[in-house]
This record gives sequence, structure tokens and C-alpha cells, in this order.
Amino acid sequence: CHKVMKSSGSTSTKPTIVRIKSSHGTLLGATPDGRVEASLDKDPSWYEWEKHSASKGVAFKSAHGKFLCCEKGGRIIADRATRRDWEVFTLQPVGTRQTCILTHNKEYLSILPGGSVVQNRYGPQAWETFEVDEEPFAPPVFGGSLVEIMQRQQTLDGPESSMAIPEALYVLAKAINELGGHTTEGIFRVPGEMHVVSQVCNEMNHSTYKCDFGGNCHNAATLFKLFLRELKEPVIPNEFYTTTLRLGHERNAEGIFALIKQFPRAHQELLWWTISYIQTFLVDRTIECTKMDRKNMALVLSASLMRCPDADPITQINATSAQAEFIYFLLGFTREGK
Repeated sequence: CHKVMKSSGSTSTKPTIVRIKSSHGTLLGATPDGRVEASLDKDPSWYEWEKHSASKGVAFKSAHGKFLCCEKGGRIIADRATRRDWEVFTLQPVGTRQTCILTHNKEYLSILPGGSVVQNRYGPQAWETFEVDEEPFAPPVFGGSLVEIMQRQQTLDGPESSMAIPEALYVLAKAINELGGHTTEGIFRVPGEMHVVSQVCNEMNHSTYKCDFGGNCHNAATLFKLFLRELKEPVIPNEFYTTTLRLGHERNAEGIFALIKQFPRAHQELLWWTISYIQTFLVDRTIECTKMDRKNMALVLSASLMRCPDADPITQINATSAQAEFIYFLLGFTREGK
């Protein structure tokens, strides 16, 4: 925290901006009218709280300028302009990352699976544990920078820190496999159910990877392509786009491999991992089921791996076949050039 000017003879500190994540993967948020609930589909700023130090604990002020409050009867709201006893909470650490939030009534804040926020009289269990994350928050998974995603991932404590690709993509590939993607007709071509895709996208953007894909591998495959397509900088960086297409058209394998080695390390790793993963679908017995051969895979994935830098729609359409031609060529090789 940063020190600010003294006031009334005491020293105050600048409040910290935090997000409070429940055990269900949802975030504690406040609406403009003071209702408090846990969800993921509201304005992102509604999930941000100012954490103020208080003499007996901490107070949380919503993005709408009102303090979180536990009323005498136990109702949880965020409509108080000032903080008093009912607006002060005690944080009790549980393990290395989780925290329980104790109200002035000496009962624990609890979030139910449907998003309701209540007090729990029976002591802290799973629903009464939270992750209180401070700024800077994790970059978004969809639409983020690949380099930033990987840099943050490598600072984490779990097994994801050693992964060469974003954890989200590993989770999506695993879901595709487990939901029968290798035996499903039209995999990577048939679109998923948009309400499921949207929900899982929201969850992953808030670092929640225990997702429900609705038992449909097309949902996971759609998100797989979406993750790649929405990266801030394409997997094949724009500065190499024109040369990439030229070398692909020339079938210049040596030139292509040399060019890829000039990509940022994270982009090299992700490109070759993606090519290797898609190649698992390009065996005869799988193609018989999916009806997705090398040419079809190249066509549907090229737009996710590279992006025409020209804003002209006609130019972009005309580039589609050249992009697919390059990905088709690349799908015939391994990283070692074999």
C-alpha cells in the first residue's frame, strides 16, 4: 500500500483493489442498487472492491461507492455510504491462498452454488472459503497476450507453471479428447452451443478451469479455436505473415523452419504444440469417423493460427486459401522437420 497525506493526526493507507472468488469459481459482486451476489456475467468493474483497513478488520467498498454490510439479521448488502461495525469484516487465512471472511456477528460469509450470499452459522467449510486477489489481476485468457499469459503462468505454484502452452488450451484439448472428439463427425468444423461457449469463456477469463462443457466436444473445440483466434497477437505473428505465405506457397520447408525459429519463444511453442495435437486427428481410422482430413483441418484452423493484417475484407477473403495452404503444408511435418 502507498502512504497518503495524514488526516486528523492519523496515517491512512490507500485502499487495495481486490476481487473475491468463491469456491464455485464465481466472483462476489455488487449491483448499483446494493444487491450482492456471486456470478461472472456482469460488468467486470462490479466485481472489484476497495479493501479498506479498519481498527477491527477490513471493509469492502463496491465499484458504486457503497460499503459491503452484514445487517443484524444476517442480510448481506452493499448500500452503506459510511462504514461502522456492520461494515467491518475479519479475514482468516486458510492455507496459502484461501481466506474465510468473518462478519461482525462472528459468523462466516458464505456463497451458495446459485450465487446467493449469506451467513453460515456452522463454521467454515468449502462454501465459506475465498480467494482474495489483489491488483494487478490476471490478464484475460481470451483476447490476452500470449507472452503475458505465459509469463504469469510461470509464476504460479502448481504444475501449470512448467507447461509450455497456456493451461486453458491444455484443459480444452483434454476436454475434446475425453468427450470423444476423435470419433465425432465434424470436429473443429461444427460450431458449439453458444450459451455454453459463452459461459465457459467467462469462467476461464476468471481463471476457473473446472468447466462444464455440456457433454459436447464441439463446445470444447469451438473454444479451442476461439482461444487461438482471439490472442492479441496471432500465433503466427503479423510481422512474419507475408513471408510465411510466400514460403508456404513455395513449399520451402527449410525456409519455414528457419522463419519459425525467429518467432517469440511462446509463439514457437504454441504453434508446434497445436500442429502436433491436430496431427493426432489425421490418422485414417480417425478421419473415417470425423470426416476431417488434413485439407479440412487446415481450412478450419488457419484463421485461428494466422490473421491477415490488411483490414480490407476482400483482401482477407482472398488470403484464406493461401493461409490454408500454409497450414496444410505445416501439418505434414513435426517440429524436428520430419
